[in-house]
Amino acid sequence: MIATRDMVLHLGAGFLIGLLVGLVSPGHETAAAFSAGWAKERCYDLYRPATHTYDGWDAVGTGVGGMLAQALWSLYRVLPL
Repeated sequence: MIATRDMVLHLGAGFLIGLLVGLVSPGHETAAAFSAGWAKERCYDLYRPATHTYDGWDAVGTGVGGMLAQALWSLYRVLPL
């Protein structure tokens, strides 16, 4: 699978979602990012076929961004600063 511009944007959006959720509710970054990615693909792209392409891999890319944010928050909590 080749990373497209859309996939990179989904990864970045998932990372930002993960960072923001990590501030409020640590430990839920990945779930929030996967949920947001799925909701965007399912509720937005699926019902606008003329202008948007429904692609489940975009939701996965959003979730992976959330995983990266969760890993970053976990390191921040463990490492002494």
